[in-house]
Amino acid sequence: MSSRSESTSRISAYRVAGVIILLIAALVALVLALLVGGGAKPPLLQDPGPFVLWGTPIAKLVMNVSGAVMLGALVLALFGLRAGERSFDAALNIASVGAAVFTVSAGLAGFLAFMAAFNPKLSIEREFGTQLGRFLLELPLGQSWLITTIFGAHRGGAAQSIP
Repeated sequence: MSSRSESTSRISAYRVAGVIILLIAALVALVLALLVGGGAKPPLLQDPGPFVLWGTPIAKLVMNVSGAVMLGALVLALFGLRAGERSFDAALNIASVGAAVFTVSAGLAGFLAFMAAFNPKLSIEREFGTQLGRFLLELPLGQSWLITTIFGAHRGGAAQSIP
């Protein structure tokens, strides 16, 4: 019996290590791509700052990986697993976590897109909120980020309501 629990814990450790290796490799590739490709260099006009220059690709990387986790787990649950089994519930839980991370990272990426496009001074003033609201509701770029963020939030709720 203890041999089986050791084997299970070893397999779980390998799975966690695989995920960690994937995330580290993605971050290293992202940093190398930004440095070699010149994406880390500030633009000549309207420099949004290093936080926006480095934060936007990192937020998009997290958004894409979590979107793949969300959709992959949902497709697996719907077409490859039986409802009511433990593996089905685990897949739905993984999809919900992926959807939550996707929603937060999409919101951050949309906010950073706003900061890059308009280069406003970050503040708690009414004018900043008005600019952000106009960006999200009136401009096509902002609308696409808003829709993407809402999509992730909706998918997370839909994953929990699958019978």
